[in-house]
Amino acid sequence: MENPSAKKASRLNDIELLLLAHPEGLLPAEIARRLGTNRSTREFRHNHLSSRVKMLPKVIRRGISDKLTLGTFSIIKGGFSILMEDHVNKIRNKPGGHAFLRVVWIITFLVVFVSSSTASSQPSSNRAALLAVDVDRWQTLESMTRGRGDPGFVEANGKLHAIGGFRIPGQYFEFKHEVYDPLTGHWTAATNPPETRSDFVIAYVANKIYITGGWNNSPGVDPPVTASTFRYDPGSGVWNTTDFLPMPTPVSGAAGVVLNDQIYVLGGIEWINGALASTNAVQIYNVGADTWSPGVSMLRDRNEFQAVVWGGRIYAIGGQDGTLYPDDDVEIFDPVANEWSLGPSFNGVRYSMGVAVRQGLIYVIGGFANRLYNAGLDTVLVLDPLAGTWTTAAPMPTARGANRAAVFNDIIYVIGGIGETGAGVALEAYGLFPSPINLPFNRK
Repeated sequence: MENPSAKKASRLNDIELLLLAHPEGLLPAEIARRLGTNRSTREFRHNHLSSRVKMLPKVIRRGISDKLTLGTFSIIKGGFSILMEDHVNKIRNKPGGHAFLRVVWIITFLVVFVSSSTASSQPSSNRAALLAVDVDRWQTLESMTRGRGDPGFVEANGKLHAIGGFRIPGQYFEFKHEVYDPLTGHWTAATNPPETRSDFVIAYVANKIYITGGWNNSPGVDPPVTASTFRYDPGSGVWNTTDFLPMPTPVSGAAGVVLNDQIYVLGGIEWINGALASTNAVQIYNVGADTWSPGVSMLRDRNEFQAVVWGGRIYAIGGQDGTLYPDDDVEIFDPVANEWSLGPSFNGVRYSMGVAVRQGLIYVIGGFANRLYNAGLDTVLVLDPLAGTWTTAAPMPTARGANRAAVFNDIIYVIGGIGETGAGVALEAYGLFPSPINLPFNRK
């Protein structure tokens, strides 16, 4: 005859395991439905969860701070007990049965832990995670310390540099410089640039960060569009503000890319006799020789757009046209033929967005679709340059425009921009992150 005390202990252990698999908690009625008990679960949340972990060997305990991994092991043990309760109880009642089952649970945990130790998602309130697999999705990371619109954002030596930007469009410019380390997941302050500005070109060339052009209409600054060029050394943390030729034609809202170790400044807005005028001009900066030269002009005037290099060619995407209306077209520059051609247009218009190249695809993220510089987008467009076709990816968690993007280790990082509450501090990343798979018998 089965020992009633042993059966009661088994039921209580199963309750603990279900709670571990659901860190956000389960109602007593749900526990009763699954395990056939009316016992209150409150005490187990506060007392038994931690004691349950302590029963595991120390070498295993060291790695189970992640709740999904812990829940993964717990629900396997709990689910195994529920589905095969009769067999488990028979084993328990045999000499050495408890020790045998404990070895089985630990081996099961080790197998799952190896495959899901990097998981960071928690299962939903009515599902239990069986294991985690990597899928393309968004993840929210530590926010910046300052809100920024149209900042400079670039990857250098495995770290992401956020520089400048504005707090409010057209005023309250930011000159703070902070650096995000993907390995630690934290921002740190860095040396600030010598001037405040937004909408400038930023590029990482020959182990140095260059910024040029941009907008700064702070009091006493005239004209508001600047031509100055500065260089930052990430190794020494020092800005060099001298000995650099200014851009021949000052522009703001230009796109910048690095091609053959030269910085291409594409289009932008010029300040002509107190008025703004969009341009299609291309200016090329040779960082080694500190010289500027003209490039082949784009087919259309374009500003507030972004550009990337793919397959040795420059892709200029979206932006505003010569009348400052949002655009939906793409231009492609072939440096061998030394000419521009039209690429595949996308569905809808947008400007002042983030762009990035990841796994052979070009991502266009967020931005604006109207002329009012508000109502930021959360949509993500994806161009396959080989096929010449556009698709969509999962939307950003935060809708915004005037945002910027950078890539490190096949993960796209997006910062700043304007949302519903002004210049934002959000940092969100898109890439392969662990996602839970759910037990079929727990789905509703």
